[in-house]
Amino acid sequence: MKLLMTLMTGLVVMLTAVGCQSPKTAGQSITATIVDGDPQLATVLRVDDQRLARYVSVKSVNSAVKHDGFLQAQVEVLNNSKRDYAIEYRYLWFDANDMEIYPGKRPWQQAVLHGGESIRLQGISPYPEAKAFRVQIRPMP
Repeated sequence: MKLLMTLMTGLVVMLTAVGCQSPKTAGQSITATIVDGDPQLATVLRVDDQRLARYVSVKSVNSAVKHDGFLQAQVEVLNNSKRDYAIEYRYLWFDANDMEIYPGKRPWQQAVLHGGESIRLQGISPYPEAKAFRVQIRPMP
């Protein structure tokens, strides 16, 4: 009985600790849509983390529909500081009805931006029905 109580107490403490952690959200996200098949984008930048925005800024957003019909995207980001800054990013893909394709299935990728460096975060939709994308960027823990 004491062992059971000890295990239950440990489980409650563990669940409480996990429940109290703040969720990791994207600090910045860029949403872009192909308009009438034209790779000229309707682009929206959303910043949720002002600290991240001080260090990392978005320089450009480009996309193209490849010859096989898959959407290719590229977002150029700049490290505004003199120090290395590590980020995570992921692409989310949307169909013509603005419905996310296979939500929750995209993994976070890691990148390190050296001081003053700009890099291009590339993505190719794994789905030919993708007509829009969103890139989420957050600082690495």
